[in-house]
Amino acid sequence: MHSFVAYGLVLFAMFAYVAADKKRCFCRVALEGDKSIVKELHTEEHYHWFSVACSRLVKCPENCDKKVKEWLCDSKSECNNLTGGKKVVPSWQASVCDGGFGHNARTCGCDSDKCVKECETRTPVAELIKCVVGCFRPQ
Repeated sequence: MHSFVAYGLVLFAMFAYVAADKKRCFCRVALEGDKSIVKELHTEEHYHWFSVACSRLVKCPENCDKKVKEWLCDSKSECNNLTGGKKVVPSWQASVCDGGFGHNARTCGCDSDKCVKECETRTPVAELIKCVVGCFRPQ
């Protein structure tokens, strides 16, 4: 009896793996002008029994835009090396559902508003001032 249950569970697991559908949201960084891809970023995976609806990937462009902003800020030197200082846009592909490029071209580095906001937690005042000045100094 135990072996029958074990075989049944194995067969069910195999069926579940084969029958499950997976769709992905691919996120890349592309140059603004010619749209050539310079960096592969995050890939989100969505699984569901039998079929993953495209509606589950509706946030793919928004999530990719956030990932590109984070990469521009966190990896400024790598970004400049890959782009040569040119502006970039997000490039996303929501599996077989949809794909495209973002419209907000950005340069490498953090925007000054985010930088200043992060400085607000600094103490003493000398550290706060040093941090804020660093937000507007070209790097």
